Amino acid sequence: MEVGQTIHYIKIGTFTLLFLMHFEPTSGLPIHPDYAPYFAFINNGQYTAGSQGKSSHAIYCYFLNVGISIIQYYNFKIERMEGNNASGGSNDGILLALHRNEVLDELKQCVCSYYHWIVLLLVLSDGIRLSSPVFLSAVLIILAFINLWRGADLYLSHPTVFIRKWRLITIYLLAAVFLRIVALIGDGLVGHFLIHDKAKHSISYTSFHVMLSYFSNSSEDTTPYGELSTDSFLFDVVTFAALLLQLRLISSWHFQRTVIDIRADRIVCYRGVVLQTQLIYKAMTYHQQQDRRRLAKIKRTVGAVVKLNLPFGEWFVESIRGWNENLLHTVDSAKGNMKETTFDSHS
Repeated sequence: MEVGQTIHYIKIGTFTLLFLMHFEPTSGLPIHPDYAPYFAFINNGQYTAGSQGKSSHAIYCYFLNVGISIIQYYNFKIERMEGNNASGGSNDGILLALHRNEVLDELKQCVCSYYHWIVLLLVLSDGIRLSSPVFLSAVLIILAFINLWRGADLYLSHPTVFIRKWRLITIYLLAAVFLRIVALIGDGLVGHFLIHDKAKHSISYTSFHVMLSYFSNSSEDTTPYGELSTDSFLFDVVTFAALLLQLRLISSWHFQRTVIDIRADRIVCYRGVVLQTQLIYKAMTYHQQQDRRRLAKIKRTVGAVVKLNLPFGEWFVESIRGWNENLLHTVDSAKGNMKETTFDSHS
């Protein structure tokens, strides 16, 4: 720990001395950079006029290094205090480490949450630029628009489906760029070999040139092979690099944690709606079951009436009369049994 502090003390003192020597103390005017001591280590001590523009801002880099060294020194100081108070006095070092980890995790989750929007916008812009043929650019626009339309619902799909979507966009863009490069090189080769024999191969040259120019999206009539330009592929390369980084982020732990958090937030946000929907469905199901039971009872009653072959009114009267007769017979039987039981007990 003491060695690290000594090194940082030396760095701070050295950069402070360099700053003081950069200015003339008597006149207050800055010394010419040719006499600055720290330029002796640049270009073998030769500070020419051509190198002045390159190293004019070097002093700002030194001060940035000084600031970083001071921050490191204070961090070492906190860790040293924590080491001296090992019995459990100060927790500043632990709290600082936890705070750093939390900030880093939040930054990574922010990147994992919103980086895919940037990638999809790049893909959409690449398609709108029409740097590739129309049908190739149209597919890029459709793929980007579909994924942009889904928004955060992309994270709610199955991981395998999610990864396949990004791989499809990446491979398709790579294939489109590869096709354009092959067409551009082929057009240059055709122009190089057949430019002197246009009279003999006019039809074949024209057909090849039109086809290759369409796929390479080049407006030049004849471009020698040595003068081919790939400046139009710069945006495609940037988009492809962004897609590769997105594929790398998908397999990271922080991305998986972000997906879990997004799904948990979505469940919490829609819990009330889901519960209300479930209760409504349960009530509707209960009422439907009650209606089905009533309908089944009515069907059984109507079926019994049809089997009796009686008018509905007569059947209803007969059923009530028979029910009353059975009830009276049951009451009389109960009274007779009670009288017999009482007589036996008295005797």
